[in-house]
Amino acid sequence: MNLSRRHLMLLAGGAAVAPLVGCASVNSQVPSWVAALEAIATEAGSILPQLEAAGLSGADAAKAQQIVAEIQSALKVINIASSETQGQSALATVEGYINALAPLALPFVSLIPGGTVVGLIVAALPAIELALNFIVSLLTPQAKELAASAPKLPAKARFKGRLRGRYAVTQTQIAQQYLILLEARAAKSRYRLRFRRHHRQR
Repeated sequence: MNLSRRHLMLLAGGAAVAPLVGCASVNSQVPSWVAALEAIATEAGSILPQLEAAGLSGADAAKAQQIVAEIQSALKVINIASSETQGQSALATVEGYINALAPLALPFVSLIPGGTVVGLIVAALPAIELALNFIVSLLTPQAKELAASAPKLPAKARFKGRLRGRYAVTQTQIAQQYLILLEARAAKSRYRLRFRRHHRQR
């Protein structure tokens, strides 16, 4: 994954990783990997609309729709009562489907302004793998390319001017920040859905 200056500014400061502004609070009773997989399930629904808006259509769009549905189905069974082994199995399944989605998505991700949901998910996967003790990523090189289309991480003004090779930035730190961003977006998506349902019922 290429590191932009904005990525580095966010992550400056060695091992200490700056939290994203406005992140939803995470229930400490829910394992971090459960919350992460639930966030993927929530945001996966936005993958196809983005790709279709960029030009994906016909049989390829139908294939992508099926893959996204399979991702959500694989994650539907994950909850607070799930074991780590179940989480690892679900993650392996998700990575397999992302491998299948990559050839369909890659020709279009550069046409999507502001970054892609599928790129965000792929960029966050190393942090989820770490939380699940998932030793080896199953993503293909082609699937890993999707991470380059992830949205830019928010940059904090206080980091400006502090980057002159004095801080080491790890891929794990970057993935963790993408995971925080993914979970924050999923929380907003769930809030909007509940808001719409509430107003339809009134």
